[in-house]
Amino acid sequence: MTRASFTFPVLLWLGAFICALYFKNEWQVELFMSAVTLTFIWGGVVLCREIKEGLEVPQSWVWRLFGAFWLLVFISILHSDITKLSLTGFAFFSVFPMSFFIFSLRPDGLQLRVIGSALGVIFIVLSVWALIQFFFMVEVYKGQARHPLANPNSLGALFNLALFSGFGGLLMAQKKVQKIAAMVFCILLLGGVMSTGGRGAFLSMLVFMPLMLFFLRERVKQRWPYVLGVVLGAVALYVMTSLGNVMMARIANTLTFADADISNNRYNIWEGGLAILRDHWLFGTGIGTFFLYYQGYRIPAEVQGVYHVHSDPLQFWIELGVLGPILFYALLIAVLARTMQAYKKTKSGDAAQLYILVPFFALAAIVLHAHVTFNFYNLSILMGAGLLLGVWFIKTGEVLGQKTKRMGFPDKMTVPFRQFLVIFPIVGFLFLFVPYQLSELMVKSAREKMIRGDLEGFAADITTANALSQYSNYRAFVLSANIPVTLLSQAQATMTAKQKRDAVEQAHYYLKTALAINPRSASAYYYYGQLVQVAPASMLPDGLLSAEEYYTRALELDVVHIGSRLELAKIYERRGDKEAAYALLDHAFEFHFRTANVMEYYSKMAIMYLERGEMAKHRLALARLQEKRQQFAPQDQE
Repeated sequence: MTRASFTFPVLLWLGAFICALYFKNEWQVELFMSAVTLTFIWGGVVLCREIKEGLEVPQSWVWRLFGAFWLLVFISILHSDITKLSLTGFAFFSVFPMSFFIFSLRPDGLQLRVIGSALGVIFIVLSVWALIQFFFMVEVYKGQARHPLANPNSLGALFNLALFSGFGGLLMAQKKVQKIAAMVFCILLLGGVMSTGGRGAFLSMLVFMPLMLFFLRERVKQRWPYVLGVVLGAVALYVMTSLGNVMMARIANTLTFADADISNNRYNIWEGGLAILRDHWLFGTGIGTFFLYYQGYRIPAEVQGVYHVHSDPLQFWIELGVLGPILFYALLIAVLARTMQAYKKTKSGDAAQLYILVPFFALAAIVLHAHVTFNFYNLSILMGAGLLLGVWFIKTGEVLGQKTKRMGFPDKMTVPFRQFLVIFPIVGFLFLFVPYQLSELMVKSAREKMIRGDLEGFAADITTANALSQYSNYRAFVLSANIPVTLLSQAQATMTAKQKRDAVEQAHYYLKTALAINPRSASAYYYYGQLVQVAPASMLPDGLLSAEEYYTRALELDVVHIGSRLELAKIYERRGDKEAAYALLDHAFEFHFRTANVMEYYSKMAIMYLERGEMAKHRLALARLQEKRQQFAPQDQE
């Protein structure tokens, strides 16, 4: 093996992992696309190496069940209402099985050690940065380290993967300097976990770390001063700083069922998720589509709005159907059984126990935590879990005498053609995935140009987005409809009859196409309502609904679509039904909104509450209006 053939795959996987950290929020699409692309290219490069000898495929229930689960994720694309969105979800999840299968199919101890060392450096930087966020950037990060993953729970879970691995390194270290370095590494990571304030990560660590140390007690006895040093370091961080106060306060909120606490809001989220299951329990909605369905099923008590159901097994059921959780738990049972079999074949204190139990308990902590969060919907956690599962599989295979089956090629087939057959599905997938992600970037650029009034640049970006996505990006069509609808609304008096008719036809085409691609687009129904209201009735195509029906449908799909709620309230007011308008608007007052046009809503509610003498709500509406003005001050309203 040449230096280049060794280094290139290592750099590809590490590059993908760094991108998966989403270190710059504004680059999420670019980083996501890069992480997935690099992972798939890495897989192709590793598989093509030594292809002449064929592939030694392990004969294992873990492999079969994981492969079946991955296949189920792919099949969910085929019955999804939004195919390209589910294709994106499949790409997202695939970094997990891709990492596991490639690492276990082409085991390379030296490459794994190099990757592990590089990850150690990355996690040192991340843990120090987390502590800086906690102690010195309280106003920015609100007392919880969350960057680069945005969500503190996810960051805590990611730290757990490294923390368990760090303890493994400590129990394996031979030289004193190595033991001290591993001890400091573990203390930093414990501080990182606590600085996130993530109770799930912290509590799952407290469950499985003692178990791991118990089963590795012979090595713990040999290195007890350093293990004690980690414990004392953690206690010092906990007692001598505000880390412990924050963690205990958040755990107390969980145990006392504080209404404002997200942990207790999970019951409301799960109730909405179960409502989706009643309609889609058998085949699911398609991978990556939960957030589109949830807004139409969420219960009134759930005011925050979420993109995940905060329980991965439940979300697997919602998106993949009933086979999702069945295969998930079957895989967990297979992993547990294989771990027990391998552990029984090792002697106490053997190094093999470290490679078996450390990944196992690290992944167990992630799985336990995943029942109340979305660890398996986080890109960096998926990649880290795939790596650890691969290490675990390799070592358990060595202990158990893993049986394999050679998958070769016909003797007359040339090596280049064999490599072509291996990389063809990877290239084919990337050919579908990458252009669609690029189209998302062009839609984002088009929206920014539309806000600035650069209509020529807007049109060019939309044209490019449609070409890249092969006219399958519904966001491009919804955004395009905004132009003719706005023209009809603001410049109709200066338009000729032909211009009006063309604008109506364009808007209708864009919105009809958007709904054909994504029938759950609340924005498309909203713009249909706008079109019906502003266009001359004689020019509207036959078969359209009333504006009221379109706005109602939009709210059925997304209860926090504030534009539709405001427009529907105006219709009620014009009809003279002020009570219905008030009830409609007041119903949404506790919801959390993320768009700039909510300022119009809070302004209207402040007036309504004042007229009704509800002074407490009036003051609260004004306070929220001021808060949103500050939040969206640098931005133009949509």
